[in-house]
Amino acid sequence: MAPRPRDHLARIDHIVVLMLEGRSFDSVFGHLHGLPDDAANTWRRPASPDREPPPDRVFPAWSEPGRTWPQLTSPSPAPSTRFGHIQQQIHGLPEPLPAGAPACDAPGELGPMGGFVQSYAAVLEGRPDDPKDDSSTPVGHVMNVLHPDQLPVLSELARTFRVVDSWFAAAPCGPLQNRLFALAGTGGGHVDALDAEGFPRVPFFGLSVMGQLRWARQEALEQGGSASDWRCYFGDFPLTLALTDTWADLDDAHLRPFSRFARDVAAGELPALTWIEPAWQVDPSDGAPPHDLTEAEALVARVYNALRSGPAWSRTLLVLTFGGHGGCYDHVPPRRARPPGGPTPDGYSFDDTGVRVPALLISDYTLDRGVSRAARSLHFDHTSLLALLRERWELDLPLSDREEAAHSLSVFLEHAREGAPERLEVPEPLPEIVALRQQALADAAELLAAKAAGATWEELKHMFLGDLAQLAEQAVFTTLEPYLDTLLDMVADRVPVGFLARWLRDLDDELMELVQGFLDSQQRGGALAGRLAVSEHQQLVGWLARFVVAHHAEHLASPLVPDRIEALRREAGPATALQRLDVVEAIQAFRQFLRERDEASAGVAGAAGGSEDPGVSA
Repeated sequence: MAPRPRDHLARIDHIVVLMLEGRSFDSVFGHLHGLPDDAANTWRRPASPDREPPPDRVFPAWSEPGRTWPQLTSPSPAPSTRFGHIQQQIHGLPEPLPAGAPACDAPGELGPMGGFVQSYAAVLEGRPDDPKDDSSTPVGHVMNVLHPDQLPVLSELARTFRVVDSWFAAAPCGPLQNRLFALAGTGGGHVDALDAEGFPRVPFFGLSVMGQLRWARQEALEQGGSASDWRCYFGDFPLTLALTDTWADLDDAHLRPFSRFARDVAAGELPALTWIEPAWQVDPSDGAPPHDLTEAEALVARVYNALRSGPAWSRTLLVLTFGGHGGCYDHVPPRRARPPGGPTPDGYSFDDTGVRVPALLISDYTLDRGVSRAARSLHFDHTSLLALLRERWELDLPLSDREEAAHSLSVFLEHAREGAPERLEVPEPLPEIVALRQQALADAAELLAAKAAGATWEELKHMFLGDLAQLAEQAVFTTLEPYLDTLLDMVADRVPVGFLARWLRDLDDELMELVQGFLDSQQRGGALAGRLAVSEHQQLVGWLARFVVAHHAEHLASPLVPDRIEALRREAGPATALQRLDVVEAIQAFRQFLRERDEASAGVAGAAGGSEDPGVSA
């Protein structure tokens, strides 16, 4: 028999989970909660055949107050979240583990949690030294600890509500695997979301907490009782759909754009579990570098303000955490953990947690400010969310052996108190960011117009070099790639897609050679991911969006089995072949797919005398 809910937990009717991405605990809350004075990493550069190895350099954890574009998007480009790199970061290895290598079981020569700088140097491909101090050297950006004044929303919440400083990512893997642990108690047995050829290892099978709530709902309705349910609010595409278990509820009752969240809360329409996903591609608000943290802070403030002013605030618990550390430094080693069970095709049993991530519990029952001393001897990971949900709604058996061993977050709940802030200020984009976005749109329009008017390639190169020189004057070299990504995001809806695609296909290779040459001439060196390239995580978003749209009907008619999934994956091609334009188009196609489904459902309901379904708005 499932355990009885704790007294305080029994008064919670709504659990809301907002999971951001790509930041470690130290990178967000290091200044507020326990960053040691000696926190540092060593950069050990390899020797070349004709000279002695350069001396080691030590990079301490550092911060620089002030809400500016470089600080709020650093490190840029993003550190690696591949399994081999995370092993290097955690164990202090001089090189990332190659694909297929067994996991480490002992510290390397750089010491525990000593490989973050070394990993980032590998990502930057040995970017040469900057003549400035250590904190300004590109490889040292991964040691940046954000100052509280750079994160006013998260810092105010951390000063007011319960901070969990012993919450770790569920596995030393990328964001998708950790999100699956939070929903299904397992990452599916694979250590990376893409295989060596770039083919996604999704969708995943198995029961999720959404499926458990669906079964509980059906049973309760059959018995005439009240039903617990779930809903996902998403920014552009819900990665929750990586689990085929959720496809049975692919409708407006369970999937809604975040633009409807505040209205639904005000109307008292929160279900038992509300899962909120940020935007990954279109005005990204996930918080992962090199995305603008202002957007993530604004999302947090909007979620809090809607809940705080809603009718169910006193019965609501908001859990705010991050799916993974994003390659950012943390000084606390991961913990041993019970393996989730099931197949382990990559040879790793998932018997360790990942890197520590920020976590906040926000409600009238957690107004005790700061880190809980009562739970300091315990550690938590994403499966602690599942333990909390199972405890509150007396769900069936744990989804995995890991979840069965997880400590429930209910240990942090205390007597309800008053004093929660009435409202948080929603941060505005920084003026320089607004200016850069406006400049990006102007640049795009100018280049497109010139190309359409028959400008030669030499003329276009001259125009583009002028833009790069302006960026150099604004000291945003480290954010060149997100600047160009923003340019594409903003013109995608304003220029015919076919024309833009042809133009980009013609110019991309030459532009990248130009960008690389220009950067080398400025002694900045290093490799950029590509003018149109997107991270593995973001490519996966677009690939999965297309896959769901293409195969949802087949799955409902006859649930997809592993062999069929494997064949469809190969037909769909590798995610690494996608460019940003493809990803945005796939997201738009998914949203149109939802609208058409909801309109069809509303038509059937109307014909049967039911109420009209408003559908999903873009």
